[in-house]
Amino acid sequence: MAYNILIVDDSALTRTVMERTVRMCGVEVSEIRMAEHGKAALDAAQQTDPKDGSAKGYRLTEHINNYYRTTRV
Repeated sequence: MAYNILIVDDSALTRTVMERTVRMCGVEVSEIRMAEHGKAALDAAQQTDPKDGSAKGYRLTEHINNYYRTTRV
């Protein structure tokens, strides 16, 4: 089963390292998207209803868990 992966971090270098690590580990990937902050991550997850566009990681995770129940976070 191939995974769609969303990598969120404010550092472009960290996002790149995480992407390379996922690929090097042999994870079967369908798509990897990257975002630099919570709003961009929500947009990437096709969610348009966050009240706080600067969501922190734990709030983003909670939001995805609540609205995308089949998505593993």
